[in-house]
Amino acid sequence: MSDRLTLDRRAVLSAVGGIGAASFGAGTYAALSDRAATRARLTAGAVDLAVRYTGTVGGATVGSGTVADGEPITLSFPDLRPGSSGEVLFEFGVTSNPVWLWLCTFASRTDGGGGADEGADLWDALWVALSLVDENDRATVVASGTLAAVERALVGGLPVDGTGRPRPPGTQAALRPTAPGERGSVALRFEWELPADAGPGVEGDGVDVEFRFAARQARHASPAESPCADDGGGDPGGPRSGISFVAFCYEGEEPTITALEVTESKVEGGTREPLSIRWAADAPIEVVVLKEGFDRFGRGPDALENFAVGGATDGTATVGGGTAPAADQTPADPCPGDLACVKYEWNASEEVFEREA
Repeated sequence: MSDRLTLDRRAVLSAVGGIGAASFGAGTYAALSDRAATRARLTAGAVDLAVRYTGTVGGATVGSGTVADGEPITLSFPDLRPGSSGEVLFEFGVTSNPVWLWLCTFASRTDGGGGADEGADLWDALWVALSLVDENDRATVVASGTLAAVERALVGGLPVDGTGRPRPPGTQAALRPTAPGERGSVALRFEWELPADAGPGVEGDGVDVEFRFAARQARHASPAESPCADDGGGDPGGPRSGISFVAFCYEGEEPTITALEVTESKVEGGTREPLSIRWAADAPIEVVVLKEGFDRFGRGPDALENFAVGGATDGTATVGGGTAPAADQTPADPCPGDLACVKYEWNASEEVFEREA
């Protein structure tokens, strides 16, 4: 399994954005969907979402238990040993109307047998992969890397394309209704491995991984609007602080930003702070970067978050809904890789965004 789990953090972010994804082998969907499984029913508004999950770790079935009323699905992997691995498959079904489906929470809690430091070591030692599996058993990686990197990359949620293809938010296909008990057109596969050379520092440590899914009726919601902020997955324990600048990252000819408006804000100390924006441009944008006050990714004063939009010319961005910045991103140079930047600073006195001189 190690050969398939070698993407670095940059690759994690690109895969989440729907670019640069690789394929895994087929066949897992059909094999797992025939096993005895646990069925959980989650209600999101008027949506009746059924999540069925099953898997094996060392010959034992995992995923037992029942969740209801939007409670998370927690998978427990105690006493991990170097060289151990496993996988779990999530299948989805709706019986009423097409929905936009999101993975809103991918969060972990480690239990370091030797203390907190060992738990932290496990986050950086355990390799995980999430793949979309279509109805023809074709699997495509959407996020892969260390547990720590993938967890941070998925803070803002992951759209689950109804056809099993990795797509940026706003371009994904809806999940179509199926008859009760019938498997849907997409599944999500979670694989993990503690490499054999992980070292004695993590031996015997355990981890719980929490998954929370949310759906919205396609006819009543935009595919670009993540339900994860309502679900609690978009803000991992921190406040939503205001946006200080927006950076538009592009390739080729410099775009003109034709619209940049605040769609949600808060008042702090008598000053209005933007929390959500809507934007438009006359040329493709690859990534939108927000600079905010709360550092939700452990980057100190950087406090950046990415929104991979994959060449879109309009869209939205909300504090807490993005993914972790790459190592080379800073407020002075906010765009990842070789992308060029157009930056707009928030003018609090005028309550408008102004292009940086």
